[in-house]
Amino acid sequence: MSPLEFNWETMVAPPLLSLLNINDAIMLNKIAMSNKLASKPKEKYQMIKSILEPRGFKQLASGTNRVVYKFLEDQRYCLKVALDR
Repeated sequence: MSPLEFNWETMVAPPLLSLLNINDAIMLNKIAMSNKLASKPKEKYQMIKSILEPRGFKQLASGTNRVVYKFLEDQRYCLKVALDR
């Protein structure tokens, strides 16, 4: 099946807030926006890990400005977390 033939509207998954709570999202945003942590990437990674791993996410990869986590219980989820603005 080609991408033009595929019905993208049929791709559904439970909402992200069923896996994370709003406080988790707020904390991830604060970590990314923090001026104090701007020069401490290892500390940022550890803080993000401490939020996501207890929720069932495992780090998949990372790049210059983001880290990617997969949800172990449902492989439809891949979460990209910003490390800066």
